Amino acid sequence: MSCRRHSYSFDAATVLFHYIGPIKILLSAYKGSGRRSIAIFIAEEMYKALKDVNEPFILVPVPARPYKILRQGWDQTQLIVQLLHARYRLPTCSLLRRLRGGRQQKKLSAEDRILNMRKRFVLRKAVPANTVLILVDDILTTGATISACAEALKQGGALRVQACLFAAD
Repeated sequence: MSCRRHSYSFDAATVLFHYIGPIKILLSAYKGSGRRSIAIFIAEEMYKALKDVNEPFILVPVPARPYKILRQGWDQTQLIVQLLHARYRLPTCSLLRRLRGGRQQKKLSAEDRILNMRKRFVLRKAVPANTVLILVDDILTTGATISACAEALKQGGALRVQACLFAAD
């Protein structure tokens, strides 16, 4: 994974699947074709990974680009987190807001992704004390987005930020 070549702000990451074959097709259908029902499967798989966490945590969705939400009419990560809360009663909080601007990540090199994500996320509310924050996203490619989110959370007082990701490239 290309993300292993860099130093990032998050403390740990749990990745459920490698982004190849059927998983790549599944995520393409979810994100590209708007097959929202796939979120149920993703949430179930994430719950399996999260149910054994033995300390207080709060799930924090990685916010999508505002333009993407406007264009598609929904946020794929927010839907997964909503399902994790509704079906499994996992604690969640939308602590981050993504600032407008920046370029679409998938069209950039790894180094450009890191630069593009710098200071793109701000806190919407105070960071809860004494709780592990677990960022939730569908895919990890270079780690730039998760790292930028973790940096914003840590600047807001978070002591530990982890990530739970459905797939990694």
